[in-house]
Parts: sequence; structure tokens; C-alpha cells
Amino acid sequence: MPSPEVIAIGAIFWLVFFSFITWNELRVLVKLRMVVADSIAMAISTYLYIALSWNALYIVIDSLQPNAFSFGGGLSFRQLGRYSRFSGISA
Repeated sequence: MPSPEVIAIGAIFWLVFFSFITWNELRVLVKLRMVVADSIAMAISTYLYIALSWNALYIVIDSLQPNAFSFGGGLSFRQLGRYSRFSGISA
């Protein structure tokens, strides 16, 4: 398993990348005058990119501050890491 620093650097990269895409899609979406099928598809895409950005942010926070997300019984976000790949699907 990679070190927490490597995970944080990778997650920061993905956070910046997904945030850039989200920002550009939101900018275009706000400028649209009419609601058509393409604008609805772009809105759904933007919503999913927001979910991916939040996932990357949670990974950055957990990498920099271990047990930042402890769920009462001592179960940490890192122990739930195997489920993080599904967060973009379920959001």
C-alpha cells in the first residue's frame, strides 16, 4: 500500500482536475439560454463531477489527518477505503 503522502498527492491532483472540469461545465451551463437535452446531460455530468470532487477531497483530508472520519465505533474512513471507488456511482 502506498504511503499517505503519495495518496494525498494523487488525491490532490484528482481534486484539482475534477474541480477544473466542474468549474468549466458550470460556467457553460449557467450561460445557456435554453434547456435542451444537451444541457440536461451536462447538468447530470456536472453533478457527478461534484461527487467525484468531494470524494477526492475526503481522501485528501483522510490522508493528511488519519482518523479524521471515525464513525463512533473506531471504524475509520481508511478502513472503508475499499468502498470509495463506488462513491461516484452512488452520489
